[in-house]
Amino acid sequence: MKLAESIERGDVKFLYIYNANPLASLPNQNRLRKALEENDVFIVVHDLFLTDTALFADVVLPANTFFERLDIADSYYHRYVALNEPVGRLYGKSNYEVIRMLASALGIENPYLHESEEDIIRKILEKNGLSFEELRRKGFIKIPEKSRMYSTPSGKIEFYSQRAVKRGLPPFPEYNPIKGRGLQLLSPTHRMTITSQYHNTHGIVDPNLYMNPEDAVVRGIEDGELVEVYNEMGAVKTKVRLTDDVPKGVVVLYKAFWPKILGWNVNFLTNDEVNGEYGNSSAYHSTWVEVRRYR
Repeated sequence: MKLAESIERGDVKFLYIYNANPLASLPNQNRLRKALEENDVFIVVHDLFLTDTALFADVVLPANTFFERLDIADSYYHRYVALNEPVGRLYGKSNYEVIRMLASALGIENPYLHESEEDIIRKILEKNGLSFEELRRKGFIKIPEKSRMYSTPSGKIEFYSQRAVKRGLPPFPEYNPIKGRGLQLLSPTHRMTITSQYHNTHGIVDPNLYMNPEDAVVRGIEDGELVEVYNEMGAVKTKVRLTDDVPKGVVVLYKAFWPKILGWNVNFLTNDEVNGEYGNSSAYHSTWVEVRRYR
């Protein structure tokens, strides 16, 4: 979240980026891009696609796909693990392969950096009471359910938080309204994407700004008009859609489109503040903007 600030201070001279697209997904893009352009930072990107981040790179390492590597896959939603076996081989490398190659080139002899993919998978499965042979034979197997203990004083999920009380905080979440200048900008993920993923396959699925009709009347804005959305971080232009689904005082732009496709995304407006009191979390949704007809 503080990458731009760290670069401006001169703390960052080398970036190795994989499994990420920060030149689309990080906040305050104008500041971040300016920091990278004006400071001496060497950037290596390991990716399957020529993302916005790859366009800023000094070196791009081609990644491979799940069609080309041995792996296992579990889920957020069920207790099954599946085996992913390679069906072909092209020219890209996996994260695992690049790390092994770097370890060899640097003479790092830590045995954990030189295990085979199958050895790593076997260890993970055995630790969870599963057999690699059974997985290979069946293609997927069920993960045994374990008794769950949570790191709370009671060992259970606590609706009434004893730890919060000890820290001098309310035991239940409390709503504390915040107010900035203009309209609060929310930037959720579109149902067809995951943050900056799939924009290159689906295209820019919905770049519209969604606004409550009452807020539009005050600003002399009509449905379908081209508008400028702006704040101290930057400005973007897009079409507006009026809907009662968006509360008064709020506007919505879907997040993390590839700027190389559209020329902008919502993170040219989002702020890069960090909530240090609660886990250094981001404050994307504490962004305030104003909207006017584009002339």
